[in-house]
Amino acid sequence: MEAPVPISSQLHSSTLVIIGFYVYLRLLPLHSFLMWERSYLIIVGGVTIVGASILGYFQEDGKRLLACSTASQLGYVIVGLGLGLEGEALALLAFACCNKAYTFIWLGILMSR
Repeated sequence: MEAPVPISSQLHSSTLVIIGFYVYLRLLPLHSFLMWERSYLIIVGGVTIVGASILGYFQEDGKRLLACSTASQLGYVIVGLGLGLEGEALALLAFACCNKAYTFIWLGILMSR
């Protein structure tokens, strides 16, 4: 990536990933009776949280740190879905989407100076 914050990365983090989680959340009643799926979501979300947090701790580049932070936040959403907290997961998803979009903008401003 040549620009500090290319529009493709902003669209990917703020839109496409969020849309995938939103669609899954909307279709959750269709497959909420599968208990193994809920435990699978908790395990995958926990591994995502821990892995992204450890990876983000060692990053020195702002864009990579922001990407690890985004992955960690989405891990919390996955765990929330696995625990059956759909409303809270949607609220966290909306907050993370807006927060990351603004953070991308500010990071682009800071890196261009």
